[in-house]
Amino acid sequence: GRGFGSETDPGITIDELSGEALISHLRAWEKQRIMQPAATSALVEIVRKPELLDLQGLTFVCLGAGAELSPAPQLLTWGADVAAVMRPGTDRAARLQRIAAASSGRLFIAPDDACDIVREPERIAGWVAELPGRLVIVDTLYAPGADFLLAAAGADIIERLDLADARIFISSFDRPNIRYMLMEKFKPLDQLMRYVQ
Repeated sequence: GRGFGSETDPGITIDELSGEALISHLRAWEKQRIMQPAATSALVEIVRKPELLDLQGLTFVCLGAGAELSPAPQLLTWGADVAAVMRPGTDRAARLQRIAAASSGRLFIAPDDACDIVREPERIAGWVAELPGRLVIVDTLYAPGADFLLAAAGADIIERLDLADARIFISSFDRPNIRYMLMEKFKPLDQLMRYVQ
């Protein structure tokens, strides 16, 4: 893959680095604020313990598998088993099927009656509970505005319904500027004007 660089410094590809040289480069990216410290730490751990990349016996349940942020395509490429929960009828399901057909990974796509995270979290949890392997839940859900709260609540239900032994990973856009405030309705026009100002 292509590394980070500029017009004067074209960067370096990650494929050219390994071991301590890769760790040094990752730490330089962190100092330049190209990478978050948590990402650097995770990648350094993998460089030092490559056995962590052994995906045998794991099934990655990707909530929001059709999202741009979802790792489902890459996991399939690496040969992982992926259970995809996404909206039915999207072209992304066909894309995941093509990737799975060309890799050693297996793809399980949630049935149409078990893919709405907001309205059917218990059905999704039931489908997930029947999947083979140790479960790793990857939550890459996103929805605009208040719909995100509903999606997050649905994901929380799925993660807790008889999936207590699953490893759970949550990914977000890490946008600290976005927050949802709940307040009692009192003089709504005044509240709105204070908010707009």
